[in-house]
This record gives sequence, C-alpha cells and structure tokens, in this order.
Amino acid sequence: MSVETLNFLYLLELEINRSEAGHLNDALEEEEFPMRDVLGESELKSQIASGQLSFLAESSERYLWYREAVQCLSAFVSTYVRGIEVLERFDETGERTSTKVLQYVGRRGEFIVVPLEYEIDDDGIISPGDVRLSYLQENWGELPRWAQDGYRLRFPELRAL
Repeated sequence: MSVETLNFLYLLELEINRSEAGHLNDALEEEEFPMRDVLGESELKSQIASGQLSFLAESSERYLWYREAVQCLSAFVSTYVRGIEVLERFDETGERTSTKVLQYVGRRGEFIVVPLEYEIDDDGIISPGDVRLSYLQENWGELPRWAQDGYRLRFPELRAL
C-alpha cells in the first residue's frame, strides 16, 4: 500500500489603495476571514494600513477557505485580487508525483479559478507562470464578462472569441 503526501502552498500579494485601507480593515472585522487567524489580527491590520497585504503559507492541509478569502477581499477593494494555490503530491519515497498550480482571481465579490503554467527548477522550486491559454479557450463561455474582457486585453489571440 503506497502512502501519498500532500503539500499546499499559498501566496497572495495585494497592493491596497491608501484610501481603501481603513475601509478594508473595518469591513473585515465584520467578516469571517480565516486568513486573519493565520496572520494574526494585528499583523493583518498593520499590513492593510501599510498598503501591502502579503500572505505566504505552507500546509499539509488544504485551506478550503482560501478562495473565499480572495472573494471577500475583492468585494472591498477596487483592484483585482489574485491568489495562488500550489498543490504538490509526493510518493512514499518523497518524489514529487504531480503538481497543480491554480490562481484565484477576485473582482467585486466574484471570483474565478484558472490553472497556471509553471516551471520546476533543478532544486524543486516551483515558479508559477501565466494562465493556461488552452483552459481559457475551452472554458470561455463560462467565464464572467469582467474576466473575458481582462483576458482579451492580455491575450490578443482571445479577441476573436
């Protein structure tokens, strides 16, 4: 019987407009926001007040709340919120058997999940890349209009869709 190990990595970098920082801190006090538990209340408030929210965490358990955190943040800021989740599977010998990199993109309280390209260097470090164009093409009709508009600007080959 083989034993599989999972590893999850989470990354979110969000620049917050100074005029939105106070409002965001107030709004999050009223929300269930598990990221607060990981960062700590004072660290979360301090980062928001500084205009730069940084979240980096590694876990053997999936943060099921992560996508909702991206969605929640996006409801209170005027910019897109992007968070990355990396899932690695390892066999009993410690060899990586699979890797999946997802990006959660939130805007005005909505979110989408898109797979990212990635590279793994000789030291096993994963570097997320761009959105998988084939995924966007195959799922174009299911994406909300704001996502379609944004990806059309970024990828000229999608402008015909």
